Amino acid sequence: RRDYFCKAIDDFGFPCHKFEGAFYAWFDARSTGLGSEEFVEKLNNAENCLLSPGNWFGTDTDGYIRVPLVRPIPVLEDVVDRVKRFTDSR
Repeated sequence: RRDYFCKAIDDFGFPCHKFEGAFYAWFDARSTGLGSEEFVEKLNNAENCLLSPGNWFGTDTDGYIRVPLVRPIPVLEDVVDRVKRFTDSR
C-alpha cells in the first residue's frame, strides 16, 4: 500500500515521504500554494475526501498532508484520483 500510494502521488508531482514500519505517508502539497489546513478543507469540499493536515502533527509541517495507509488499495486508488482531480481543477 505504501509503495503504491507514494508512487502514484509522486507521479503527478507531489513528493511523498514513506516511513518504514508506519501505516501512513506524507505528501508535500506546498506547490499548490495552500497551507495544509486549507488544502485539506478544499479537497474535502470539492471531492468529499478527508485527509489530515500536516500541521496537526508538529512544527514545520505546514503544506504536508498525512494519509493513513490502512485501507485496501482500491480505496487508496480512489484517494489518489480525488487528489488528482482536485489539483487539476485548480
